[in-house]
Amino acid sequence: MKFWIPLLIVFCMAAFIWPAGMAGATGDTVTVQQGQSLSAIAAQHKVSVAQLCQWNKLSSPDKVRVGQKLYIRSPEAGSAVGNAPAASAPAEPVPPPAKDVRQAKKPTPESTTAASGAVEMRAPDGVPEKVRLELADVGRTLVNNAARNIMPNIKAKAVAPGGSDGYVASYTEVDASNIRTEVLPSSESGKYVGSIRYVENQYECPGKSKADALQAECHVVKSRRMNELIRYEKGKWSY
Repeated sequence: MKFWIPLLIVFCMAAFIWPAGMAGATGDTVTVQQGQSLSAIAAQHKVSVAQLCQWNKLSSPDKVRVGQKLYIRSPEAGSAVGNAPAASAPAEPVPPPAKDVRQAKKPTPESTTAASGAVEMRAPDGVPEKVRLELADVGRTLVNNAARNIMPNIKAKAVAPGGSDGYVASYTEVDASNIRTEVLPSSESGKYVGSIRYVENQYECPGKSKADALQAECHVVKSRRMNELIRYEKGKWSY
């Protein structure tokens, strides 16, 4: 009987000293008990709620549940963070995909730059961007075709007598680097009129003979503003 008395005293002292909230604590981790909150656990172990959230990768102090194991010290002090219980590291919410900057940044209706040169575009409000861009492409093609087919040109000059000055060689050249397109308002839905403006320059090259005129330095004597009108129907520009 005397043998049990000291043992009973030890058990009573242990029950008195061991706090109820420490139940489930093992080394650097603690198991969440029924009715425990993260703030209560933080106060009990003399750490902050923010530290518990950081050590256990908690996105919110409310993200704890009964039976969950939590670090009560920094895992870096002894254990790797990757060894934390899976339940203490909930997946972070996936952020929405970033918007495509190409969609967010639209070209202004005033102008655009293409590989073969600058094309100034104009259109009233409400005209689809696709219609404006296609008109710029068609305008560039039309002007380039005009530049190739115009006669007389720099490779095939026309030569005529130039009075007392002898002879004059002449040719016309299209300024394909300066193109302006404009979508004109239309009362019909889905139909538009496109204006393509460019400049033709006429050159003259004076010389004492035909051969001299063909080799002489040339200068612009006249510029003519051209304006081609085309229609947009059935989803495309036609000319």
